[in-house]
Amino acid sequence: MPLAIISALYIIIARKIWYHEIPGQLECSRLQPDEQIPRKNVVRTLITVVVVFAVCWFPIQVLQMNLAVTAGMTWHPIAIYSIHWLGQAKSAINPWLYIGLNGKMNAAFKRMIRCHGQGNTLSHKPSTATLRSNTAVTTV
Repeated sequence: MPLAIISALYIIIARKIWYHEIPGQLECSRLQPDEQIPRKNVVRTLITVVVVFAVCWFPIQVLQMNLAVTAGMTWHPIAIYSIHWLGQAKSAINPWLYIGLNGKMNAAFKRMIRCHGQGNTLSHKPSTATLRSNTAVTTV
């Protein structure tokens, strides 16, 4: 059921993206090949996200259906652990999918890693007003 829902919603999104008219576009009936590339990339990303979702969650759905139909536990504990791990791994895989499939996110991630490696991280430096208020002596 979750796969059907996510597939239906992503199909709606893909259709809206694919058939959306770009403002200022001269030729509305047919897109130029260069203009189709971003749309193809978005649709490819959507398809990849749905496929990875299916691969990660299908085994746990099979396990739950099997446990609902059969009263006894017939699965090996390591298999059950692996299936649950795979289902939860989807949350960790998802950001990497977007970074790998989206050029802008990939470039931003590389900039962030590069800045972090050079020690240019944002850090809180106290202002002089904060320093003065911390060192001020209060008299009664």
